[in-house]
Amino acid sequence: MRKKSVAIYLGSSLLIAGIAFVLFYLPLPYKTYAQGVIYVPQEAYIRAQTEGFVDKVYIENDTEIGVGDTILELDSPGLESRAEVLRAQLDEARFRYEASVNNRTESDILLQEYRYLEQEYWDVTNRLSNLIIKSPASGNFVFAYRNSEQGRFYNRGEIIGFLVDFETLPLAAMISEDDIDRVRSETHAVTLKLASQPNKEYPSKILRQVPSSTRTLPSYVLSTEGGGLIALDPNRTTDLESYNSYFRVELDSKAAPLDRFDERVHVLFEHNPEPIAFRWYRAVRRLLLRQFDV
Repeated sequence: MRKKSVAIYLGSSLLIAGIAFVLFYLPLPYKTYAQGVIYVPQEAYIRAQTEGFVDKVYIENDTEIGVGDTILELDSPGLESRAEVLRAQLDEARFRYEASVNNRTESDILLQEYRYLEQEYWDVTNRLSNLIIKSPASGNFVFAYRNSEQGRFYNRGEIIGFLVDFETLPLAAMISEDDIDRVRSETHAVTLKLASQPNKEYPSKILRQVPSSTRTLPSYVLSTEGGGLIALDPNRTTDLESYNSYFRVELDSKAAPLDRFDERVHVLFEHNPEPIAFRWYRAVRRLLLRQFDV
């Protein structure tokens, strides 16, 4: 009976010692997971400068175009009518002003009216000139909507399409506040997996790190509504405003095949191996700090 007790005691001690060794001494692989996206930079967006209906489409989707090439032409009957009315009002105001040269007080008032109408007229004519959408640079043009056919209405500022260079598309990952310190200081390898190719892994590296956090996502696909992991703020004032703050990290995407944009990317940041207990300690510490609002 005594020998059996000793055996149980030794077995228990060895088990506890083994668990303690695994938890506190055995370094295990440690990686941080984040989601990223291959995106089109803002400067590559082509937007409607004036609201209007599509009247003519001059190019096909996914076409190489050059600087100054016409993409499409919008039609805005209301704006054209407004320009005609202002032109007539401007002619009348000029006539009245020229006829009042002998009355200085009236002349000053009519001159101010003329200048106001002149400014409004030039604003309208400038908006009319913006109905013809031209390419500001060379590149591969992709429509934002597949149905950008004749008759579609675009609001002012709405995205018409993108000038895409598939060889240099940037890649950004959004890192939580809990993980950013380790990603910044202890990352020695980065790997990528495209959502369209989940079985293939590509090497990468960190190119740039934005020092301050942000709540603006680079793409809708990172949000939970777009199939990602980041929750959008229910009271957001912009379309891509997240509920929590994240740090944006730009990654090298040259090794991955870039044949589409707005594609979700699974990113692994590899760190130095460490025991599990150290990770638990940091997690508990973060939880306590968050609870006490520190």
